[in-house]
Parts: sequence; C-alpha cells; structure tokens
Amino acid sequence: MTTLKAVLLMAMWTAAAGWGLVHVGVGAHFRDPLWAVGTAVAFLVVWMVDFAIFFKVAGNRPWEWFKT
Repeated sequence: MTTLKAVLLMAMWTAAAGWGLVHVGVGAHFRDPLWAVGTAVAFLVVWMVDFAIFFKVAGNRPWEWFKT
C-alpha cells in the first residue's frame, strides 16, 4: 500500500512541476540552447525528487504489498 501512496505523491509532484514549467514558457523557447539546458536540469531535478519521494514514503521495502 505504501507503493501506491508513493506513486500518487510522485504523480502529484510531477504534475505540479510540469504545470510550472508550462507556465514559465519552456515550450516556447525549445530552440534556445540556454533554455534547453535549463529545461534538462529542471527535468533531472524533478526526476531526482521523484526518487526521493518514492523511497522516503515506501521505505526499505517498496514492493511488499502484503505482509506474510
């Protein structure tokens, strides 16, 4: 069950970050190298925060659905 909670939190974080990037205007500047590098760094940060959220919420046993 913790895996489901972690995935939902990750989805909410990713959606919020995506919303922010769209409203900053990332899509309008895709040909500018500086914007491209900034967008790539932003995507990496979002990805790393997703990993941190997942392992913080799911703990040491993320894929254990039922206790035996």
